[in-house]
Amino acid sequence: MFEEILYIYSHEIEFSMRVRNAGYKIPFAADSIIRHVHSNKNREFKGKYKIDTKKQYYFVRNNLIILYLHFSFVHIILRSIRYIIGSLMFGFTRSAFSGVVKGVVSFILLLPLLLKKRVVLHDAVQKEYGNGGAVASFFSMVNMDLNGRES
Repeated sequence: MFEEILYIYSHEIEFSMRVRNAGYKIPFAADSIIRHVHSNKNREFKGKYKIDTKKQYYFVRNNLIILYLHFSFVHIILRSIRYIIGSLMFGFTRSAFSGVVKGVVSFILLLPLLLKKRVVLHDAVQKEYGNGGAVASFFSMVNMDLNGRES
């Protein structure tokens, strides 16, 4: 039931948006402990300030995909520009600039497909996710708490 185009990273966020849009609630268990077994290949820091370019590729690509799949164009235009600029700056300072650029290019190449698959969330659900600000957090004008409310 995950969006296949996302493949890795942020797919659970997109899924939760569709669940909320269908009218279901997502319970929160504060005392729960989750152990995530993963490969360190894409998650490790490559030096004091360096991170993996592949990780940045998927983060940037997938966050832009989620914005364009589920949020109204009014909200996503400026958010996506801020997100791309912030990601480029972050990538430059963390030696992952090429991953960010590749993620943006991959997203642009996917735009025709995304426009066909686009299902905009109900206004209330968009608001719960900060009208896209909870996804595209670089230079977001709104600070969100865990419930998607302004803080």
